[in-house]
Amino acid sequence: MTHPKVLLSRRFARALAVYDREAVIQAEMAEALLQALSPYCFERKYVLEIGAGTGLFTRRLLARKRPAFLITLDLTPACAKYLRPLPFVVADGENPPFKPESFDFILANAVFQWFLNPQKAFVTLAGLLKPGGLLAFTTFGPATMKEFGRKERPPGLNALNEIRAMKPAFMKEIKALSWQRVLYFPSPREILKHVRHTGAMGFLKPHWSPKEIKRWEMAYESLKTPAGFPLTFEPILIVWQR
Repeated sequence: MTHPKVLLSRRFARALAVYDREAVIQAEMAEALLQALSPYCFERKYVLEIGAGTGLFTRRLLARKRPAFLITLDLTPACAKYLRPLPFVVADGENPPFKPESFDFILANAVFQWFLNPQKAFVTLAGLLKPGGLLAFTTFGPATMKEFGRKERPPGLNALNEIRAMKPAFMKEIKALSWQRVLYFPSPREILKHVRHTGAMGFLKPHWSPKEIKRWEMAYESLKTPAGFPLTFEPILIVWQR
């Protein structure tokens, strides 16, 4: 059986070429994260970005902030070409290969929903921060893609109150909020295309038979509105300080 992270990496690798065009919600989340970071000075600071992907958040960050050093990290090796000339590390964001107290900021946009053990990961990431450093991230809550009718919730898809309860004891909460956003599409098939183009199939079943797709489309028909077929997202934004 393919490991979930291997499957995740493969799906994102296939989506990289069209990701920036399709990732409407992720771009909005990036802007929200940058707004939350606007009061903070990045000069002479060391920054780690987890799940940098195509650089959708990275480019926005560098257009507004000038850190002394920025390391980008992603599970998918093919992301390297999108992030040049920045230093790039291929690694799992749940356990980055760095020494304790290495960074002033650890940032991630729309990434932590893929974590398999988020509570443990938060402790690990917090330990990589210098005293006073910030862990600032966006992620998705359990209402995300609720129209797909998941049988079980992935371990990283947690509600705001659940994430707040995972905060390491030595971290202080600066900001925590969630909201919902619905996109509308002309057909269920267009929804499926959008989800694939953003890598958001994630840990869903790797292969769908034509019969399964048809059954899924028929079930989705009942959700049609005058605006089209809905797809719900639940962005979450968190800023913690060590």
